[in-house]
Amino acid sequence: MLIPQASGTGLRSGCSAVSAVGVGQLLAAFVCFSGLVGIHSADGAERLRMVGPPPAEEAVRDLMESVASTCNRRLFTEFMSHFTPRRAASIRSRMETRFIQTDIVMEVQNAIVLSHTDERIVFGVRYAWSETPGPKRLFASKVTAVKVAASWKIDREQVQSQREEAHVTATAAAHRFDFGGGGVVALNPNDDFLPRDIPRRPGGCANGRCAVR
Repeated sequence: MLIPQASGTGLRSGCSAVSAVGVGQLLAAFVCFSGLVGIHSADGAERLRMVGPPPAEEAVRDLMESVASTCNRRLFTEFMSHFTPRRAASIRSRMETRFIQTDIVMEVQNAIVLSHTDERIVFGVRYAWSETPGPKRLFASKVTAVKVAASWKIDREQVQSQREEAHVTATAAAHRFDFGGGGVVALNPNDDFLPRDIPRRPGGCANGRCAVR
């Protein structure tokens, strides 16, 4: 037997420590089973801690999701509560104007933690911001968040780049064609698939395609 014997007493260590029958055997089995469950529970908790997101990444995700959610639901005071008093004071006037005059949609695309301490997180974030009427703009920013009264607040944003989202309307797309890879073709009720760089002369010929001399 692999379980060692205790000298002189005849008692065995481990799960066979109780040699009595009936209630004693049941108690011994329960103690052994409880120990195994405890070990597995501890292992399971450890595994969960290993695969879960690091605290800084989770804090950034929760912060930015809440910023976008309150913005999209037009909850102005809740939206402003995500900023430090200093930052909120600097943006309040223009944000009030935007919330009053436009419909805003904010979409957080991704975020990455650049550095962090217990009191400060610096992260990069890419997000889309659109105001109706107006085009959707794509921002890439470096953001600093600090802990205020146990909550993370945005204290600074450095915009690294911004651009309008490029898109082609359905109408425009329906009237543009790749012509043999050699250029764009104009199509309207008076033209056929003649490339634009071939001159046209109105009148006298079908679709104005007489040779130009």
